[in-house]
Amino acid sequence: MATMKINEKLMWIKLRNNLWIRRLCPAFLIIAILVTIIVPTWQVYTEESRQGTIVNYQDPNDRGESLFIQASVMDVDFTAKSYKIHFLLEPNGTLAGDNGVLSQNVTLSLYSMRSFQFPAGETMEPVEMIFNYDFGNDVDYPFDQYSGYFEIMAFASGNISATIPISFKLEASVTTYNFNPTLRQFGYTTDKIGLKIVAGRSTTTLGFSIFICILMWALSLVIALISYQVVIRGRRVDAHSTMLGITMLFALPALRSAQPGIPPVGCAADILGFYWNMAIIACAAVAITMCWAVRWRPEANDSLSITSIEECRCDESVTACGSDCPHEGTCRVEAIDIFDDEEATAVSSPNSQAGGCHTGRQY
Repeated sequence: MATMKINEKLMWIKLRNNLWIRRLCPAFLIIAILVTIIVPTWQVYTEESRQGTIVNYQDPNDRGESLFIQASVMDVDFTAKSYKIHFLLEPNGTLAGDNGVLSQNVTLSLYSMRSFQFPAGETMEPVEMIFNYDFGNDVDYPFDQYSGYFEIMAFASGNISATIPISFKLEASVTTYNFNPTLRQFGYTTDKIGLKIVAGRSTTTLGFSIFICILMWALSLVIALISYQVVIRGRRVDAHSTMLGITMLFALPALRSAQPGIPPVGCAADILGFYWNMAIIACAAVAITMCWAVRWRPEANDSLSITSIEECRCDESVTACGSDCPHEGTCRVEAIDIFDDEEATAVSSPNSQAGGCHTGRQY
């Protein structure tokens, strides 16, 4: 007997442990999937945000003077097709006097767009310039790419042939954007350099935009499936079912706007999903609402079909028992079935007793 109790207790403990295992396994599986997805995404994002130096150029210099230019991409606007670069200037060698001031007048030219004059005896203040992209269009979002080009040259003021060697460094760390620069050298005859910058959407932005497109397709297909079940298969529909498609119809534009940096309606992402998703959800919502309206029938509670009256008491003003009722104040009507029929007439029941009367309707 004791052995049986011990075995039962061990079995119970084993079943309880198995129950906990069955409950925890799905949770651990979900956590593992999330970690597998989130950790690589975070690594890609941190690498993009710390992109840092993307160009580092030093011109071979044997003249003892040079100008160090550290450029940083500050802002990008694909809609306006422009980008802003901040230039930090530092004279070196014989170009720098005491305390880092210029030893001679210097002119900095940026692709013949604008020239900056720096007089001798003063420090070189930072410069900010807004450049325009030459190629690219935001209608290709999220696969759009933009290309811009500019040239930098420094020379002694008043003598454009007396160029100054340039050391150049470009940094870019703007979220949601990716940069691919190409440096152009003009040889030893001139100290001018050119820089071509190709910019596009970052990997995380591209992946999230594609995910939003897939999500909108999934939602629209689910609504279309419900519409098919309602229209073709005769699925029961109520007011809550009609609100599902209508709510989704107004929520889809907000979901589209969640894509980072998306331009106004009309880009490639809309052609791939948004237009079709809106059309599918709109048609499905109209079909579900139409079926709800057409299939409406009065409910059983809307009209009196059968009413079972167990007991009623009538007073002197009630004439349901007729004028032969001996007890006008205590008339009892028991178990009378009344049907909603205007042609029905009341007749006396053969089971009438003293002290009360029973009536019924003949159909």
